[in-house]
Amino acid sequence: LVFVDIIQLYVPELVGKTEEEAKKLLKAYEIGEIYISGDGETVTEQFPEAGEEVKKNTALILHMK
Repeated sequence: LVFVDIIQLYVPELVGKTEEEAKKLLKAYEIGEIYISGDGETVTEQFPEAGEEVKKNTALILHMK
């Protein structure tokens, strides 16, 4: 028997949050690597977008301005 651990998660809304707030929120999810783009203090865009269904350990990109 082979068990595949596939858990679907919904990406939370992170736009408007600081990097610290976003990372705190993501600790509750089994999100993979978090990549930061830009040098601002606020998340202005994210990929995958809020509400998208992803598998656990999916990488997330946060664009900061």
